Amino acid sequence: MRVTRSASGSRWPARCGGTAVGSALVRGLTAAPGLDGWTLVERLLEDLASLDDQVWLVIDDLHELNSAEALGQLELLIMRAPPALRFRAGHPP
Repeated sequence: MRVTRSASGSRWPARCGGTAVGSALVRGLTAAPGLDGWTLVERLLEDLASLDDQVWLVIDDLHELNSAEALGQLELLIMRAPPALRFRAGHPP
């Protein structure tokens, strides 16, 4: 996942990748065996709770997400996301 922000207010930023806004809020994560997706979603929601500026969360390869558990975790993230967080599946145009 990449957190991106449009500084100009346009729908998509001029470049993609972690931004100062997203990077300042979200703690780093290292993949590990047994990583609990539910805990990850709760942690991400906690990190983004203080979000004031609009931020885009781009979810690449969403079509690859085929487990019921992973879809449930994504649903939790979307349902409890702060108002300034926007979602996009795939790459920005």
